[in-house]
Amino acid sequence: MYKYETHLHTCPVSRCATADIRETLEYYKSLGYDGVFVTNHFLDGNINIDADLPYEEKINFYFSDFEKGLEIGKETSKGEAYLEFQEYIKQLAELGIMLNISSKNDLE
Repeated sequence: MYKYETHLHTCPVSRCATADIRETLEYYKSLGYDGVFVTNHFLDGNINIDADLPYEEKINFYFSDFEKGLEIGKETSKGEAYLEFQEYIKQLAELGIMLNISSKNDLE
C-alpha cells in the first residue's frame, strides 16, 4: 500500500504554511510517505503575493513550489522514474492517445 499526503500547503506560497517545500518533503519522507499533493491556496485565497502584480507573475509564484518539488523529486531514483513516466504520458497525449490508470493500491 502507498501512503500519500493529499492536502499540503507550503511556504512562502500559502500564508498558513510555515515550512518550505524541501523541508516539507523531507519531513513526509521521514514519516514513510510515498508522495504528497501540493494544494497551495490560489490567487483569490490565502496566498503570499502582492495583488497588484501582473497576472503572469502571480501564476509563476503560485506554481513555484510545485516546480521546486518536481526538481527535488529528481534527486531520487523513484522520483526520476516518475517524472520520466509523466513526460512519456504527455507525449502520448500530444499524439491524441488518452491513458487511464486505475489502482486500488492493494498488496495482493
